[in-house]
Amino acid sequence: MSVGSKEKIKAFTEKEVNTSLLKKVPGSIVKNRSAHPKLSFELDGKKIKYIKIPNPHKNCFWPSQSKRIAEDLKLSPMEYNQLINCPMSGSEFEALAKERFAE
Repeated sequence: MSVGSKEKIKAFTEKEVNTSLLKKVPGSIVKNRSAHPKLSFELDGKKIKYIKIPNPHKNCFWPSQSKRIAEDLKLSPMEYNQLINCPMSGSEFEALAKERFAE
């Protein structure tokens, strides 16, 4: 993560966050009785974390909510914005995650 980065996490819609995470973060949806689905984040077949993701609504997913997901994925605000905004592909995220979670 870039230390001292002044960029902040942007506000996205719940649908944008949901779609980007499901397409780019390796893993599978965990079925449970919760109102929000959980993504079992996996690298090289090993479960790393469960991440609660928003439902695909048009509501705003505020930066304070996104911060939790960014921290779970060990992403800086700039990297999180790139993941959701599309400049970062799934394979680029996976390579970055392998680096970060190997530490």
